[in-house]
Amino acid sequence: METTELRKKVIAFANLADERALRVVYAVFENYEDTNEYELPEVAEKLIQQAMEESDQGLVRLHNEVIADFKNRYISK
Repeated sequence: METTELRKKVIAFANLADERALRVVYAVFENYEDTNEYELPEVAEKLIQQAMEESDQGLVRLHNEVIADFKNRYISK
């Protein structure tokens, strides 16, 4: 469904809605405007920061190394 069609349907619903439904829709739009859709939850930011620090300390392994170990342990048997 394209944006134009969605907009028309939302307006049609709004024209028929009671006050309670309108308040709910209004709250949804109001909260949507106040949020940054690219903002990560705090826990995700902390985990990313921790992973970056571990990487800087050399505590990570390359993907190719992990895959090779996996193949050696589980596939080549």
